[in-house]
Amino acid sequence: MVLHATFDEHGVELEDAEPDYVAEFDADDAQTRPCAYCGRPVPQRASAGRPFRYCRDNDDECLRAARNARMRQRNAPGLAGQVAQAFELADRLEKAVESGDAETIDAEHRALVSTIDKAAEHGALHRNNAARKKSRVARISQKITA
Repeated sequence: MVLHATFDEHGVELEDAEPDYVAEFDADDAQTRPCAYCGRPVPQRASAGRPFRYCRDNDDECLRAARNARMRQRNAPGLAGQVAQAFELADRLEKAVESGDAETIDAEHRALVSTIDKAAEHGALHRNNAARKKSRVARISQKITA
């Protein structure tokens, strides 16, 4: 890409004049990264500093869209959120088993089984996988409460 312009003494650009100065701009010299939202190349600073992750030429629309998508995922996590919630409840059951409190173990077991059933119902887990997980949880909780 060649950038050139010739101006007269009043600052008006001359259209058909031979340019006095021609600046060569090589695209390979400029560091770019793809936008984390849309994938277009985003020019980066030559100096040190935090890199730009999103397009800066569209009034930070990519930044806002990515932020809104993250917030929607947090509030309504969907299938991945259900699996994550099941893992969180499994960790809580393990902590209850370590404490040895039978009432807490029973409550955590019921909550975990309910969450696994919901995940299987919505398709986040295969029904056989859900049955296997519920069986393992039942064995763990029966072993402690018995």
